[in-house]
Amino acid sequence: KAAQNALKKAEGVLLYDNPEKKEYPTPADVVGTDPTWVGRVRQSLDNPKAIDLFVCGDNLRKGAALNTAQIAELVAAEFTR
Repeated sequence: KAAQNALKKAEGVLLYDNPEKKEYPTPADVVGTDPTWVGRVRQSLDNPKAIDLFVCGDNLRKGAALNTAQIAELVAAEFTR
């Protein structure tokens, strides 16, 4: 529960996790979206101090296009001081 609460508050993260209804993110769900989607959050069976989760995102959008825009904004802010 603590991990889910932390993920809910994390910027750029969308928690989509409803095990009772078997709802969790899939790569097809995230196409064209910016956030990193997280689901199937649960305590690890191998380590009581760890969690297992499923993470996916639109790598072309977030990994390339959005990161380029974010870097450009940082550079512009640095040079307009």
